Amino acid sequence: MDKFGGIKENVEVVRSFDWWTVVIGVLIAIGIVMLCVKIKDFVVSTFGITTKSALAKQAQEERIKDLNNQIIDLQKEVQQFKDNRIHDRDQSFDIQKQLTDSQTLLQNSVENLRKMLVNKEINDMRWEILDFSNAVMNGRVYNKEIYDHIFDTHTEYERVLEENGLENGKVNSSMQFVRNKYLELMEKSFKQ
Repeated sequence: MDKFGGIKENVEVVRSFDWWTVVIGVLIAIGIVMLCVKIKDFVVSTFGITTKSALAKQAQEERIKDLNNQIIDLQKEVQQFKDNRIHDRDQSFDIQKQLTDSQTLLQNSVENLRKMLVNKEINDMRWEILDFSNAVMNGRVYNKEIYDHIFDTHTEYERVLEENGLENGKVNSSMQFVRNKYLELMEKSFKQ
């Protein structure tokens, strides 16, 4: 046994690869993926198919527009109340009450908008984690950087939940599976 422990044989195996074939194969695979995406886009646009995510995004955008319109309307009302101030004491109290109600409604609208955005952020992170876990469960192979990204996403997910007084309960088992798979892959990488 030589002092390099079989490294020379491994180097010879790597040198014997036809790297041009590998590069061409990768380029063909990329081309096929791009073609599939173009075909999907063509079919969706040709047949007027609306995807579930597009419908959800459209509904959310409409809700945000409605809230923005409500905010603008409320701001206009507040400005109108300021411009049409009446010096009579009773009317002044009425106006003050209406302004307070409008401000409360505006605060509630802003809070609802904030909650919608937080919920969207939580759902997006949850979906990314669950989709990644599902892909790994189905045998898809990822590199260490993608695993690190998922761990960072999970940390951010937990932080957003904690900041908003919410509980996880949705991705615990998936993250446990991902951690176990990551540890398994790290052990294999160090043994090779």
